[in-house]
Amino acid sequence: MLGAIIGDIVGSAYEFAPTDNYDFEMFRPDSAFTDDTICTIAIADALLKGRDYGASLHDWCRRHTGPKGGFGGSFRLWVESDNPLPYNSFGNGSAMRVSPVGMWFCCDARKVDSEAKRSAECTHSHPEGIRGAQAVAQAVCRAVGTFGGRHVGPVGADFASALLADYGYDPTTDYENFRGIFDETCQRTVPPALDIIRKSTGFEDAVRRAVSLGADADTIGAIVGSIAEHIWGIPAGIRLKALTYLTDEMRTVVGDFYRAVERRNCLRPECAEHGRTTPPVIDRLNEGEIFVFGSNARGHHGGGAARTAMERFGAVWGVGDGLRGQSYAISTMEGLTATAANVSRFIDFAATHRELTFLVTPIGCGIAGYTPQQIAPLFGRALPLPNVYLPLPFWHHLRQSPPGATPR
Repeated sequence: MLGAIIGDIVGSAYEFAPTDNYDFEMFRPDSAFTDDTICTIAIADALLKGRDYGASLHDWCRRHTGPKGGFGGSFRLWVESDNPLPYNSFGNGSAMRVSPVGMWFCCDARKVDSEAKRSAECTHSHPEGIRGAQAVAQAVCRAVGTFGGRHVGPVGADFASALLADYGYDPTTDYENFRGIFDETCQRTVPPALDIIRKSTGFEDAVRRAVSLGADADTIGAIVGSIAEHIWGIPAGIRLKALTYLTDEMRTVVGDFYRAVERRNCLRPECAEHGRTTPPVIDRLNEGEIFVFGSNARGHHGGGAARTAMERFGAVWGVGDGLRGQSYAISTMEGLTATAANVSRFIDFAATHRELTFLVTPIGCGIAGYTPQQIAPLFGRALPLPNVYLPLPFWHHLRQSPPGATPR
C-alpha cells in the first residue's frame, strides 16, 4: 500500500511531462499525491471500517476534489453523482488502488480474488477492469507470502510469468514495448508493470523503471510500487520522504492499516510467534508506547524519524540519548561500537520499564548509513522482552544470527 503511494507521488511530476531518463529526480518540488493515492487510502479505510468499497471511494474522493492531475472524466462524473453506479470501465484505476486488498486477505488467495473483484466493480465493472485488479491484488498477496519484503536481487522469471499466465496476459510481455505509450487501460498497464517487477533488482530500481517508461507514470509507478514493497521492502529515506506529502488524515489511515494487518498476522506470517513488529508508519502513539529513533550525540533532530520524534512525540533538541516524552533517542552517528553500547543501554532500560512498549524504528539505517544486517544483531538481548517491538528487517536478520553476534 505504501509502495503504491510512493510510486504515485514519484510518478506524479512525470505523468504529463514524461521522461525516459532512469536517473530522474525522484521527489521534485511539484511532486504530490494524485487520485491514485486517494483511492488506495479509501480502499484501506473501507477494510479498516468494514465499509462498502464504493461508499468509501465516493466519500474520500468527494473530500479531496482537486488532486494533482485531477480525476479521469468518467470517474469524475461518478464522484460528482449523488447516486454513483458502475460505468463498465476497464481503466487502470481498478488496479492502482487494490493493493490493500492483497495485504488484508493475503492468507486466502481465493478471498483476494473475490474482494479485488468487489473493490473494482463499484466503478470498473468491465471484465478487463476486474481482471486487472485481481492480478495486482494477487501479485501483492504472493509477494507477501513468498518474499516478505526482504528479498535481495531479481525475483526470477517465475513470479511475474505465473501471474501473467494465470490472469490471461501474455507471459512473454516485454515492458520496453510499452515505452512512451500513454495508455490508461488495465490490459496495457498491468502486463508491463508485472514485467518491470520481473526485471527489477530492488524497490527503487522498480519505481525508476516504471516512471522512466514514459507512459502513465504515476499509475504504473503505483502498481509497481505496491508489489515491489513486499518483495524488497521500502528504503527508510524514501518512505519517510513520501509520508511528508500526505495529509494528517491520510497518515493516520496508513498507520492504522499496517497495525491492523499486523494484528491479523497476515502481512508477515513468520513473525506470528513474536507479534512484535514495529509498524512501518507511526503517526500517533497509544498511552505507554514509546517511539525509539536514531539520533546523534548532539541531539540535532533535523530530519527523518528524529524530526518526527521531536515534532510529535516529545523529543528534545540537544538531547541525543534516552527517554524524553514518548520518545527514546539512540545515538547512531558515532560509529558502530558506540551505537552498540547505546543500544545495550536502551535494552537495559526497556527491561526495567516493562510498563512501557517500545516501538523501535530502523535506527542507523538512514543517514548513519548502516544496514539492517549490521544493526539487527545489536538487539539480540531484546528478543525475550515482550515490550520491545522491532522493524521487520531486524527480525529477519536476528533469525539468521544468534543473539550477541558481532555485526560486520
